[in-house]
Amino acid sequence: AEGTTAAVLEFREKWYTRETLLDIAEHGVESVRVPFGYWITVDNESEAYPHIRGRGLGYLDDVVGWAEAANLSVVLDLHGAPGSQSGEQQSGYLSHSWEQGDWDAEGSLRAIEAVAQRYAGRECVIGVELLNEP
Repeated sequence: AEGTTAAVLEFREKWYTRETLLDIAEHGVESVRVPFGYWITVDNESEAYPHIRGRGLGYLDDVVGWAEAANLSVVLDLHGAPGSQSGEQQSGYLSHSWEQGDWDAEGSLRAIEAVAQRYAGRECVIGVELLNEP
């Protein structure tokens, strides 16, 4: 598991970079959609389990700051909800026995509230997608 954690953390550091966003802007794109999982909005690794919290909202802080510097607008997208919103891979949790009752609506609201409060004053953040592919 330690090697897996290191691989996930390395991937996150390279997924979006300042250079990525500058390149996007140079090609005439004006807005980016940034997916995130609820697990980066919680306070510690045990609340994120089985996912990996890492630097938490620090990842979004970076992307929002880089987008702002590149004059890009941002839509933040809750891509993975607690308990999964579908049991499908894009939710961060693949389960063939998933049922709608597995989705934690209250936990999803907490994630949205954390993001909305944190980025409310950032002009480049033009929206928060409440839940990807429910």
